[in-house]
This record gives sequence, structure tokens and C-alpha cells, in this order.
Amino acid sequence: MNKEYFLRELEYLLSDLSEEERTEALQYYRDYFEEAGPEHEAEVLAHIGSPEKVAAELKNALAGDQDGGEYTERGYYDERFDEYRKMPDRYTQVQRQERRRGGNNRKNVLLILLLLLIFGIPLGASILGAGFSLVAAVAGCLFGAAVGLLGLLVSGAALVVALTAAGLCMIIAGIRNMTVPAIGLMGVCLGFLSLSAALLLAALTKWGFFTVMPGLFRFCTEAVRKIAGLLSRAVHRMFGRGGASA
Repeated sequence: MNKEYFLRELEYLLSDLSEEERTEALQYYRDYFEEAGPEHEAEVLAHIGSPEKVAAELKNALAGDQDGGEYTERGYYDERFDEYRKMPDRYTQVQRQERRRGGNNRKNVLLILLLLLIFGIPLGASILGAGFSLVAAVAGCLFGAAVGLLGLLVSGAALVVALTAAGLCMIIAGIRNMTVPAIGLMGVCLGFLSLSAALLLAALTKWGFFTVMPGLFRFCTEAVRKIAGLLSRAVHRMFGRGGASA
């Protein structure tokens, strides 16, 4: 409570008095605050008491019932109204409510932190472990598939060399055996057949090396990136806005 609040409350509580009486009372306490100075405002408020007590004392004095009361340097004083000192004014009540609300908020924050420590961190660790395991499993499968395909393509390239060599050898052997036309023609035909197979396998190997492998590499990279992004967003939702328990 401050001086302005006190005067406003007192003016409201004295609204049932005449304007002259109300003005005189308010001016008295304004002068008293001014004489004390801003640095003693809190002390003056503590000595005067609540606006309710002051208003009750003034009304009692104006009504002519002055038994037990007297005029002092703090205004009219009646010990019968000391009970008003025990009644918190609205400013004090608001302060107490705010302190109580602040205490409840602190308790709620501590409870949330405790729940986070008990349940949130283990749960988050489990989810993170499962997420990383999933990423590792997917990456392992894709890496295994890529390595398997690479091995198959290398084997295909070796087979192309072998078929080419075999085809050339059979053609040469067939030409040499042309003294026996049937054997010679058979050798030449088998040789060209082997070369055809080598050409077909070479085309497939080239397609695998220059088309399938880059595509598989891009697919693996994109898949791992998407899974890592999902995991990162999950972690952000869990811990970036107060934790899993919030």
C-alpha cells in the first residue's frame, strides 16, 4: 500500500460524509504525508493504520461519540478501533494472494521437475535409444544392400572378362578346327554366343555401376536423413518445451 492508494481508499470509505467533511479529512492526511516526506511514507502508513480504521475513527468522531478517543499528531485516535489493525486491507490481501500463488507456482514447477527426473529422463532416454537403434538398423540394412550390390556388380565385371576371353578362345579354336567343318562351326558359334553374353552382362554391369549404385546411394542418404530428422524433431518436442512430462 502507498500514499495514493491510502487516500483513494479513504476517499471512497468517506463517500457518505458531506463534501466539506470529506475534503477536510483528506487534506489533513495529505498534509501529514507531505510533512513527513516520501522517505517516511512507509512509516506514516504503518502508524496511521488501514484506510478502514481511519474512516471508522473519523465517522465515529463526526457522529459525536468521542468516548475513548482523542486527537493526536496522527489524527483522531480511538483504541476501540484497534481491531482494524488486525484486519488486512485489500492491498495486503492481494499481496498475500500473490505470494500464495507464487508459492503454488514454485511447487508446481518443482513437481514437474521431479516428475521429469523420475519419468521423463528415463522415458526420453528409452525413446532416444530406440530412435538411434532404428537409424542404425536402417543404415545397416541399406549399407548391406549397397555392399551386396557392389559385390554383385564386381562379380559381373569379372564374369564379363571371363566370358569375353572364353568366347575369343572358342572362336580361335573353331577356326583352327575348320578342317572338320561341324566342329569348327560349333566352336565359332559357341564363341560368338559367349561374346554376346559378355556384351549383355557388360551392359547390365555398366547400368548397375552408373545408374543403380548412385540411385541406391542417394536413397540411403535420404532415408537416413529423414529418419534422423524425425528423431531430432521428437527430441525437440520432448525437451525443447518443458520435457515429456510437461
